[in-house]
Amino acid sequence: MTTDSDSTTPLLPGWDIVRRDYIEPGLPGRVVVCDDPKVELFVDSGGARFGAVFGLPAGSSVRASPFTDIEIAEIRLEGQRCVEISTKAVALFGTFYLFAVDMARAIIEHSMQPVAALDASLGHWRALLQTSTLLSDEKQLGLAGELWLLERLIRRLGSAGLNAWVGPGSQSHDFRLGPKEFEVKATTGARRVHMINGLHQLSSTIDASLYLVSLRFADAGSGGETLGES
Repeated sequence: MTTDSDSTTPLLPGWDIVRRDYIEPGLPGRVVVCDDPKVELFVDSGGARFGAVFGLPAGSSVRASPFTDIEIAEIRLEGQRCVEISTKAVALFGTFYLFAVDMARAIIEHSMQPVAALDASLGHWRALLQTSTLLSDEKQLGLAGELWLLERLIRRLGSAGLNAWVGPGSQSHDFRLGPKEFEVKATTGARRVHMINGLHQLSSTIDASLYLVSLRFADAGSGGETLGES
C-alpha cells in the first residue's frame, strides 16, 4: 500500500510508476491502494488491460458501461463483491488512470459509495467531452496549455498534481499548490503575447503567490500531438 508519510490517507501510485513498472514491461500485477474501502489497480499480462477494482457494499448493483472502450463488471475478489472497471484501449491508459484517481478520491476522501462515485466520475468526463467539442480555437489552445502543465505535475506529484488543477472548478487561477497559484497562458504566435481576461487574472488570492506560465506552441507536422491526444 502507498501511504502519505504525514497522513493515513492512501494515495494512488503515480502514473509514471504504473506505466514504468507494470504496463511497459508487460508484467501482470495488482497495486493495493486501500484495504477498507477496497481500492486496487491492476494490469493484465502483456499490458493488455488496465483497470481498477472497488469493493461493493451490500445491496448495491452495477450497471453496464455506457462507453465502448470501458468495461464495467461485478466480480468477487478474495470473497468480496467488487466492481471492476477496465479498458483494453492502450492509447487511453493514461486517461483511464485519471478517471480511476477521480473515483478513488471520491471513495477514500469523501466516503462516497463506489457506484455513486462511478456515476459522478462518468458525469464529470461526459461534461468534459461535451464541452470540449464546443470550444473555440482560443479556448482549445488554453486547454492545451493547462494539460501541458497538468501532465508534468502528475509525473512529479502523482494524484496531488491532479488535485492542483482547480481551473475547471471555476477557481480564480488554473492551478494551486499550497500557497502557490499558477495561471497558464498559451500562444501560437511568433512572440509570447497573451490576452489577459481581466485584472483578476494577475492578482493572487489572499495568502498566495501567483506565477504566470507562458507557453508557445508551434506546428510540429506529423510528429506533433493533437489536443485529443494530450
